[in-house]
Amino acid sequence: MKFRIIDEYTLFYLDWIEPIAASVKRGGNSGHWHQMSLTPSWKSWAGYAFEAVCLKHVEQIRRALDMPAGAGVGSWQYVPKLKTQDGVQIDLLFDRNDNTITLCEIKYCSSPYVVGKQEAAELRSKVERFARATHTDRQITIALITSSALKESMYSEELIEARATLDDLMS
Repeated sequence: MKFRIIDEYTLFYLDWIEPIAASVKRGGNSGHWHQMSLTPSWKSWAGYAFEAVCLKHVEQIRRALDMPAGAGVGSWQYVPKLKTQDGVQIDLLFDRNDNTITLCEIKYCSSPYVVGKQEAAELRSKVERFARATHTDRQITIALITSSALKESMYSEELIEARATLDDLMS
């Protein structure tokens, strides 16, 4: 069974406050928050927290992506039996009545998000592994949900069917 903490402050506290609380009480860690904001751990945490915010705003995402009201909502994960195979996680998906499944990729970014060659290959691979593991014959499209805007690229034009931003979540 997999559990998900959805309270953003609890996530922040457990990852960033509790581990340094004793050191701060002793007067240490000057400039700590600035230094932490530059680490991969911070970026990973920010992505997870943004995903939690998105999952609390599914109706706003549904409207922004123009998903029909009857579309089923969920997430999906494949954990392979063999360690030589890659797993895959779909952050959010809409199973639509028009024989289409929209896979939503949620990305936190502090500047406009760019879908590059590597990201495009990863998205194609996710779609392929999802289709293979679920044995679906439905059409699969990709939507992108970002905290900032999307910078157009040849890859985003080819792959991204719909998009939403943090502004859409707050409207």
